[in-house]
Amino acid sequence: MSYHEEDNNAGKILLAALAGAGAGIIAGMLLAPDKGTATRENWKGVATKYSGQARRAGF
Repeated sequence: MSYHEEDNNAGKILLAALAGAGAGIIAGMLLAPDKGTATRENWKGVATKYSGQARRAGF
């Protein structure tokens, strides 16, 4: 197996992991026990928290 084939497989694995994470987030939002407004407020708070952490880390 060449280096190029290994690099391509790593990209496929990363894409599959991101797709799985996205599907999990969407399923979690659809199946959440709270009302839609409460769920959106919770996600907004989480997004704000982690975006601030990402900025401080240099992303």
